[in-house]
Amino acid sequence: MAEPPAWPKLSDPESCGEDHGYNLSRVTGIARLHCGDCEQYHITTPLNRLAGLSGWNGKAREILIEFVRQFLTERQPVTGRIDIVIAGAADTSILASCAHAASAVVKPDLANVHFAVLDKCETPLVLCRDFAQIHQLQLVASAVDLSKPARSYPADLIVMHNTLSFLPPSDRIAILRECAKWLKPDGRIVLWVSLSHESGSQKVQRSITVGARIRAMLEAGTLTINEPLTQFNHRLDMLVDVPRANPYDFSSMADFKHLLAETNLPILSIDTFDQSKLMSSQSQASQPHVLAVLGPLS
Repeated sequence: MAEPPAWPKLSDPESCGEDHGYNLSRVTGIARLHCGDCEQYHITTPLNRLAGLSGWNGKAREILIEFVRQFLTERQPVTGRIDIVIAGAADTSILASCAHAASAVVKPDLANVHFAVLDKCETPLVLCRDFAQIHQLQLVASAVDLSKPARSYPADLIVMHNTLSFLPPSDRIAILRECAKWLKPDGRIVLWVSLSHESGSQKVQRSITVGARIRAMLEAGTLTINEPLTQFNHRLDMLVDVPRANPYDFSSMADFKHLLAETNLPILSIDTFDQSKLMSSQSQASQPHVLAVLGPLS
């Protein structure tokens, strides 16, 4: 692992310690080794973030950070171990957001906060291990199929950011109930879900913009990649054809609430956010999003 010349600080509220240029360089070097059908998706994720056209631009990240910060603040002082489980990770963004929030609350005792990142694909796990090493986080990153986990992961907090949208509807209830069994007393599951997605024309325009901005970075010498330039340029040309990242989005709030009711888990809160207000004016999409908080099984 090669460390960037000046990795952002974990305390920086804008980057939360992430280096998306490093992530892109790393992924273009390892995705072909670890990924199957998801190779292009894992490369597209840092591309969107570098270009400023990701869901993390604007207020979306701040909402998760504030939730984690408040969750940990209510547990002060932290005299024992706190376990945060991230179930599903495209890259380092969820880990970085949670670690940034934790560093502000439990500092200087961040070593008391232990993170577990679970994902079916090894690529985001590699990125998260790199991030944890740089920022000296307590991390276990494991390849896990949430529909049939080999073990449990005791948790004070489980974060599932758009994870349900990757899971077939037939598996969601069982997965949420299983995750709820991992919760410690007073533990929480926080869910972030999309209720719609961008249109075809919006996706085309975003892809064109991302490609232009990334090529400008390459020409300026501010970005490096770990594959032949011709192959990478082909990736940029094909961005519009990348399979949907979340093929099982919820169709409506009623659809999502029905799922929650079927789990029989305590629903502690549900908040709705308009994506057009969460992201910067560069966004072409207006996607309602929901943050729901569930409690443990009675």
